[in-house]
Amino acid sequence: MIAKTADGLIGANAALKEIRTPMKVFKEARARGDQATMKRAMGYVDKLNDSAWEHKAKADEGLKQEAVEAKEKALLEREELARRIRENREEAEKKTEEKLSGAENTVQGAETPKDGETLENPLEESETPETAQSSEETAAPVTYTKSGTIKPAITETKFSVTV
Repeated sequence: MIAKTADGLIGANAALKEIRTPMKVFKEARARGDQATMKRAMGYVDKLNDSAWEHKAKADEGLKQEAVEAKEKALLEREELARRIRENREEAEKKTEEKLSGAENTVQGAETPKDGETLENPLEESETPETAQSSEETAAPVTYTKSGTIKPAITETKFSVTV
C-alpha cells in the first residue's frame, strides 16, 4: 500500500470519527430547540464531511495508482519469466545438439569396411537375445530375501474353494 492510499484512508476514517461529536451536539441542540447551536454544529459537520470526501478521493487516486503499478509489475514479471523460459529452452537445445554431435562423432569414428571387406557381426559370435531368454525360462524361479540371498520359489499353489 502506498503512502497516498494509506493517508487517504486514515484521514477519511479520522474525519468520520470526528463528525460524531458535532452530530451529538446537533441532536442535543435540536432537542432543546436551540437554532444557533444547531447551525454551528452543522457547519462543523459539513467541514468534516468535506474533509472526509477529500481524503476518500485521495485514497481512490492512490488505489488507481497502485493498480497501474501492479499491472506494470505483473507485466515485467511475465516478461522476465518468458525470458528465463527462452534461455532454458535454448540451453537445453544446445545440450541436445552437443549430445547429438557427440553421438555422430562416435558413429563416424567407428570402423568402416574397406573395399571388398566386410565387418564381422558381433552378435553372431555372442549369445543372441532369444537364446538368453530361453536359458532364463528353463531355470527354476527364485526369490530374493532382504539380505540378498536366493531362496527357491514355491511354484505349486493349491486353491480350495467351497460354496
